Amino acid sequence: AIDNILVQADGSGVASVKSVEGAMVTALDGNVIVMGADAGEVVVVADTAGRVLYTGTGDCRVPVSSGTYIVKVGATSVKLLVN
Repeated sequence: AIDNILVQADGSGVASVKSVEGAMVTALDGNVIVMGADAGEVVVVADTAGRVLYTGTGDCRVPVSSGTYIVKVGATSVKLLVN
């Protein structure tokens, strides 16, 4: 089972936190951050136009502009808002 957790707060810089494939995906201070991903697990960050901004494995921090992004960890994708 996959649990999606959404936390929104004003002024903290945290836009949302989501649990994906055992990893946590969050937006903080203009970055998409993936924590807790397995070392060999593929992580992809793309914008809503489908442009891939990052492909790698395991935990990562990807600097992005404000907007909506699709973050894929393993076989599961989530939509993430970056303020």
